[in-house]
Amino acid sequence: MKKLLKGLLVAVLAVSSVHATTNKTFLMPRSQGVNLAMEYTTYNELIQHKNGDFFGAHFQVVPFYSESSDSDDIGKYFGINDKSLITIDHLTANAATDLNYLWMFHDTAPDAATTGKINFDPDLQAYGARIDYYQDLEKILDGLYLKISLPIVHVDNNMNITASDKLGFFAEAGPPVGSTAIESYFNGTYSVASIAAAGDNTQAALEYAKMGGSHSETSVADIDVVLGYKVLEEEDYYLALNLGLTIPVGNDPDGRWVFEPVVGNGNHWGFGGGLDGCYKLWEDGDQNIKLTAVANYRYLFESSEMRTLGLKLADGTRIDWGQYRYAGRVGQQEVIPTANILTKDVDVEPGSQLDAIIYFTYNNGGWSFDLGYNFFYKCSEDIDLKGTDFATAAYYVIMPTYAPNVALADNATDWVTPASMITNTPVAAANLAAAYGIDATTVDTRTAETDSSDTHKIFGSLGYIFKDWEYPVMLGLGGGYEFAGDDGIENWSIYGKLGIKF
Repeated sequence: MKKLLKGLLVAVLAVSSVHATTNKTFLMPRSQGVNLAMEYTTYNELIQHKNGDFFGAHFQVVPFYSESSDSDDIGKYFGINDKSLITIDHLTANAATDLNYLWMFHDTAPDAATTGKINFDPDLQAYGARIDYYQDLEKILDGLYLKISLPIVHVDNNMNITASDKLGFFAEAGPPVGSTAIESYFNGTYSVASIAAAGDNTQAALEYAKMGGSHSETSVADIDVVLGYKVLEEEDYYLALNLGLTIPVGNDPDGRWVFEPVVGNGNHWGFGGGLDGCYKLWEDGDQNIKLTAVANYRYLFESSEMRTLGLKLADGTRIDWGQYRYAGRVGQQEVIPTANILTKDVDVEPGSQLDAIIYFTYNNGGWSFDLGYNFFYKCSEDIDLKGTDFATAAYYVIMPTYAPNVALADNATDWVTPASMITNTPVAAANLAAAYGIDATTVDTRTAETDSSDTHKIFGSLGYIFKDWEYPVMLGLGGGYEFAGDDGIENWSIYGKLGIKF
């Protein structure tokens, strides 16, 4: 209840204040079906058209396309040090180094010339068609109505990862060289399975939190059902209140890719309410100007998702790309990317979400022109571990100097100290008790949580309604540009409209 009340307050009072979020493994963007601007433009004029004797049914199909436009910010979100271009090196004297690559690649004999840069240029594309149905229920109760929204969506995400300045990967035989090593690591194809001699790189492939390639998902997004009642309705204005239920039918995140495509909200039920009002500001014959304001609130409830967690120190300090270090356990010879250990089924509670629009409409005969502003807010997620996950440390982070043809042991050469986890210089622990273990005190849920976000969209549309037809038909075209505030995805969108009243 405390989280619910806090979310409601913040949703009402939230203002934009851009801040940097980095070192994340998951991003839950705005659900494709939560789009009041796309729903209301022109269509609301068709619904409010009262001339004639109708059953009260209204139907629209809205084909749409949208694409992200802030690749650098999304790259920083998944990168480290608030960067989308990351320098890796094993020479700690190099001030430009963001991460010692020996944390990621087990190379006991690194070449002094080895350096590399990883660049992220992420892109999100979504297209499909939303279907809206509005039913006037005045035969049951004057002012009562029902709305159902069902978006069918295809999402395609691509991290567009590239590597450059590749020198000396690697000094030892076996692994791929050059950009292949960097890019194949994030693609999940970098591994060395055999143990031939001391010093060989023996490393399992990355299975989760991968970054390479384009990945898509097609599904029905969340179905939204709204039951509303017009508490006030006169010729020049109306005011309606509603209750809404969000039914999740999209895909579930599985943690395989950091920028994985998600249709819907990640499989969370939602419940809330809203208001819908319109006032006619001016009228002259067939012309008029209206002001419409709509707000929908939903609380998205807890559900299970696969997420890749991060690592931290005991004081809460987050470790840069802790999910891309490698670890092992006593008695084994294999080094394992920590993401393979840290990806778990966790409880995710998204909390409060607000979608609100205010716009002007100019009508002239059958023509309708809309221009307005859309505010969207989503509060920070809360993630909780399940059961006894990470209750005790089974895995410990390994020193790069560990020779993998010898079983890991409780000694002073195989493990790193907790303090050195946040530096570019790994330091050996005295023994296992002094080493960095992966347990409930060192696992960081914040790395997998999507922080609060808000976006601000300017939208417009042009439509025409054939009002004199027996069954009025609506045609429309619209679009908008959505600016990112706190951690939202900046994007542009276009859409068409076809609707009918009967």
